[in-house]
Amino acid sequence: MSRRVLPFAVLVVAAAAAATWTGVVRPARQAEAATVAARARSQQDRAMRTADVEFYMRRAAEDPQSAEDRAMVAGLLLQRAREGGGRADWELAEQYAEASLALREGRNDKARLALASALLAQHKFAPALREARRLVTGAPEESRYRALLAELLVEMGDYKGAGVQFDSLTPHLSELAVAPRYARYLEFRGETQKALRVLGAALASARTEPDLPREQVAWFGLRLADAQMRSGLMDVAARTLAVALTLVPDDIRLWSLKARWHAQRGEWRDALDAIARVGDDADLQTLSLAGDAWAALGDTARAKAHWSATEAAALASPEPFNRQWTLFRLEHGVELAATRALLERESLERQDAFGLAQLALARVLTGDASAASAAIQQALAAGTSDPWLWYVAGRVEEANGRAASAATWYRRALEVHPQFHHQLAADATRRCKEMERLAM
Repeated sequence: MSRRVLPFAVLVVAAAAAATWTGVVRPARQAEAATVAARARSQQDRAMRTADVEFYMRRAAEDPQSAEDRAMVAGLLLQRAREGGGRADWELAEQYAEASLALREGRNDKARLALASALLAQHKFAPALREARRLVTGAPEESRYRALLAELLVEMGDYKGAGVQFDSLTPHLSELAVAPRYARYLEFRGETQKALRVLGAALASARTEPDLPREQVAWFGLRLADAQMRSGLMDVAARTLAVALTLVPDDIRLWSLKARWHAQRGEWRDALDAIARVGDDADLQTLSLAGDAWAALGDTARAKAHWSATEAAALASPEPFNRQWTLFRLEHGVELAATRALLERESLERQDAFGLAQLALARVLTGDASAASAAIQQALAAGTSDPWLWYVAGRVEEANGRAASAATWYRRALEVHPQFHHQLAADATRRCKEMERLAM
């Protein structure tokens, strides 16, 4: 059922004003009680999910011919993974979905959808795209299948193909299975304000769904806050994060984003406090950020320990298109030649804007400014509005000796978001001044 998209400004005002939702104006004692209750509900939900997984695993083990039970396990594992279950659940979901399809290929969209989703989560884009095409071929009227196909086309850098799919979904663009994928497409096409409106409406709509797990509602808040931060709306993003954390106080995804929020503002102790809430489940970006925070505070030993842990974690669990890892290496000068070689290989299969921008930066850092120009031009062709992307464009122009053009790109990044990155924003400011001096 299609949902009406509400104006973004209305959603922001409503979110800020609703005391029972944000907890901003509630008495501290009442807010603390609500947090305790939300944490208890989340723990109960996760326990129930695990019990369901174990129940259907036993059923599947008892009936070697049950495709339905294996598809059910795959779906439950996907849900648990989205709620913080981690990589092991994605891998297991893939295995159970494949086992289900091996038993029954036809009329088994549940397993095929689970398989495509598990593959997507693991960055196995080509096989995921194959499964999504099969879903759409079998049921072209299903909006969620077409939206999944469109999302995969976005990830592969086929923005034109994704646009064709989203155009066919016009009556369904506000559905929860479609809206966040549509918003991501809009972000890549540079339609940032429209993407924010779509995400804001999706969050408001998700809150009205009685059967939607709290962790999934919080995910809509995560997506919106992340997009707001990239757009320079730091105060608004803080309110959105507060909204989501009232639902799931221990959500590691939300605390990771909150750590980035603090880091971009130079609030290093607060960033480390947020990272501590993530604990041992920190992803590579968060591990690396912890190192950067300690470095900013002058503790070189702890900084190096976290950076070493980042590299070790990536090498221990290799995955395709691990952009957090390659970006960490580029930003910290780790194995630049090998990182460039990896990005060169990956660009043959996947040509999304941010992957091409990483490749452009890798080429700059390995002394190949001319080749970097080709990569950044291709990255910018989609029209993506992102300060980090523009920073890289500035680095490429600077490396090619085009000072005036480099200064223009640096200014553009800083005008949109003066705090777009906890380290690179300051670097952009310094480089912009230098390029302006050279261009005079």
